[in-house]
Amino acid sequence: MPRYPLALLFFMSFLFFGGATYAAAFINDVAVKSESDTGYKVMSVDGKQPVRRSGFLVTLVPYVEVESGERSIALEKRDSPGEILEIVHFFKDGEVYRLSFVKDSYIFVEDVE
Repeated sequence: MPRYPLALLFFMSFLFFGGATYAAAFINDVAVKSESDTGYKVMSVDGKQPVRRSGFLVTLVPYVEVESGERSIALEKRDSPGEILEIVHFFKDGEVYRLSFVKDSYIFVEDVE
């Protein structure tokens, strides 16, 4: 009889923490190392307010959650409000991206740090 509560505990743990594949991509625009930081923050995704992901018990880095596929991202320079940059990018599920300056233009790259 005592095995049922333990089995229920494992099942509930799997529902909350297991199967960690996400049906979304994420943009790290806050916790970027200083040498990689472009100074831009996400203002909108496809013209809508960005959805920021945080933890259940402990606050995590508030990544911007983005549905997979081609998305239009509007970014604003942190120290120059009103300076808007718009980028269209194809996002893949489960990936974390950050903005990078490569060959005279801004692009999203995989955030491996």
